[in-house]
Amino acid sequence: MLHRHARIALALILPLLLLSFAAPARAAWPDADQQHQIDALVQQAMQQGHIPGIAVGIVEDGRTVYLKGFGQADAGGRPVTPQTPFMIGSLSKSFTGLAALQMVEAGKLDLDAPVQRYLPWFRVADGAASAQITVRHLLNHTTGIPRSEDAFLGALDQHHTSEWVVRGLADVGLAAAPGARYEYSNLNYITASLIIETVSGVPYDRYVSEQILAPLQMTHSFTAEAPALADGLATGHISVGGLWPLAHRVRFSPSQLGSGSLITSAEDMTHYLLALMHDGRYEGRAVLPPQRVAELFAPGAPTAPYKGAPTYGLGWVTAQRVGETLYEHQGSSAGFHSAMAMLPGRSRGVIILSNAGIDATDAVARLEEALITVMRDQMAFLAKARVPASSYLTLIIPPLVLLWLIADAMLLPRWRRRVRVRGARWSDWALAGLSLVLALVCLAGVPLAMDATLLLMWAVLPTVAVAIWAAGGLALATFGWRVAVLWKRQRRGATASLR
Repeated sequence: MLHRHARIALALILPLLLLSFAAPARAAWPDADQQHQIDALVQQAMQQGHIPGIAVGIVEDGRTVYLKGFGQADAGGRPVTPQTPFMIGSLSKSFTGLAALQMVEAGKLDLDAPVQRYLPWFRVADGAASAQITVRHLLNHTTGIPRSEDAFLGALDQHHTSEWVVRGLADVGLAAAPGARYEYSNLNYITASLIIETVSGVPYDRYVSEQILAPLQMTHSFTAEAPALADGLATGHISVGGLWPLAHRVRFSPSQLGSGSLITSAEDMTHYLLALMHDGRYEGRAVLPPQRVAELFAPGAPTAPYKGAPTYGLGWVTAQRVGETLYEHQGSSAGFHSAMAMLPGRSRGVIILSNAGIDATDAVARLEEALITVMRDQMAFLAKARVPASSYLTLIIPPLVLLWLIADAMLLPRWRRRVRVRGARWSDWALAGLSLVLALVCLAGVPLAMDATLLLMWAVLPTVAVAIWAAGGLALATFGWRVAVLWKRQRRGATASLR
């Protein structure tokens, strides 16, 4: 009887065993050839953006499939590794969004409650609007606090607290009514981090370390500068004309930890992405229930006034790319630029950390787009990497304009003598008008195009700010000189004609 039962069991199990052996093994992704192509994309971005060092991590289906460091972490030539800490700028905001949802889950925070429920003293210049601003408005960037108010943040140091910063909002006028539209400002997330500190009863840096970094085994991540330096924090770089990266010691500001001062590594960020793509869990430890994870990416405020524009959730931008949902965010600080993205439909994500500042934004953004293309299995459609003509123009035109202004200023005495002899012509007035246009472009147009004030540019990219001030000031001085000479010459000519 037993023999008969054994034969029946074998007859049932054997086909399954054969099928399991016959089933093709899952192809590794990315394969060796794809990894070489990714290497080439990263190295190309470094050349195009003049980036000293980059660390990249790619994850898929609960595992890290690509993790490498490239280039140098500092002027001494120390190589970048996946464990090298970088400042991640605004990627810090997603940690604040996660912490806020942890407080919601604990029953200590209501995202739709007024900020004044948690910070009774909270004020902006408009008293009525102050009472209408909610925690969700902060996290969605819909408070109406204008981005221009971020200008002073670059001057903050170890001695400034988040409460000091938030109390300073009492004199700030809103650019729009609360909830009316998206208006990105770091002050929103500084305020949100102060609320988390208040409702949790724990300093924000300690809260993030204990409730997010520790459970996710982010052992090369820091909420303070000293331990990060001891662990090999990469040196930030700024560049001259986008060509020569110079080492730049970033001023660490604890008050901005919730908006942009977090320090972490590419390896640690892969843990973070894996947790968010797998129901808030990493290596068996949860930082958020699955339903709360979904709230991080829920459609928030449209970031642009057109149909289908990306939306800003709780520290993440949600967009559609060729029919696929994409979650992403970029981060900049003085000397660093970073980017992260996830394709939830494919369970794939990427993290890019670099030690080059806002000059490298374009190169890192293009690298992010290329790696998103890789994650979409569109390797064959990646264009051969070349710097677009527009990128060359952005490098060539500013120095040429500055050289033209200097040469023009040096030739002003000769021009003045010619005007005295032959009189003023329309071409002389046109030259004065050109000087005025160049001054307006430098002092108003460039900051407007970069969505920043000159003060903010000084805090983030001082070399560029100095160049713009120099060019704009020289153009204004040239304009004033020309107008004075032409006006005087015309008056002299009018007096002579009367005689």
